[in-house]
Amino acid sequence: MLTAVFLAALILITVHSQEAEETITYTQCTDGYEWDPVRQRCKDIDECEIVPDACKGGMKCVNHYGGYLCLPRTAQIIVNEREEAAAESTSGRNNVIRRTPADPHRAPPNPTHQIQCAAGYEQSDHNVCQDIDECATGTHNCRADQVCVNLRGSFSCQCPPGYQKRGDQCVDIDECTLPPYCHHRCVNTPGSYYCQCNAGFQLASNNHTCVDINECDANNPCAQQCYNILGSFICQCNPGFELSSDRINCE
Repeated sequence: MLTAVFLAALILITVHSQEAEETITYTQCTDGYEWDPVRQRCKDIDECEIVPDACKGGMKCVNHYGGYLCLPRTAQIIVNEREEAAAESTSGRNNVIRRTPADPHRAPPNPTHQIQCAAGYEQSDHNVCQDIDECATGTHNCRADQVCVNLRGSFSCQCPPGYQKRGDQCVDIDECTLPPYCHHRCVNTPGSYYCQCNAGFQLASNNHTCVDINECDANNPCAQQCYNILGSFICQCNPGFELSSDRINCE
């Protein structure tokens, strides 16, 4: 009897011990964050350190709140060194902490603070580096016959249509030396060209193709009968008449 009571008490103690061990409180973080057991909060994961070749094509990896960015290596990054307070909320029976960082894009307003911007950029009133529009400010070195096109951090001097870059100058493109633009004859002009047709033909609406002129329909040149042929025409006379030497009149 004593043995049975002892075994029953031992079983109850064991079950109670197992139930106590199974009551575990754990924390989970949103994607891009991991739990910091020391500071007891979610911290951002630096994917640039742990993800092999996170960015392709020569782009540089920049860690961001809850993720990362792939930016050109020439991009100027401004980091706010002041640690902003983060809003944390707890929900669910598992004490899931969702951490929303303060606005990481806004730099503290400080008009007297000077930041170092890359070439082609300047400091704005909001302490960020903004592109300089060299074309609008007239700080480019494009020639008078070139077109200035603003780029991020730079500019480009381009030639107008019909011209191509040769060194730092724009020279005329001789379209007549390229694959045939014209059906019959090509006439090059500065920055352009035009097409001409042989006698008996005229330019089509596309200004490239030559089509036959039907002289018999347009303006019948023959005294009696007119027959159109490609690029020309033939006159014939009625029975009892002969074609004269001018090949038009009948005698």
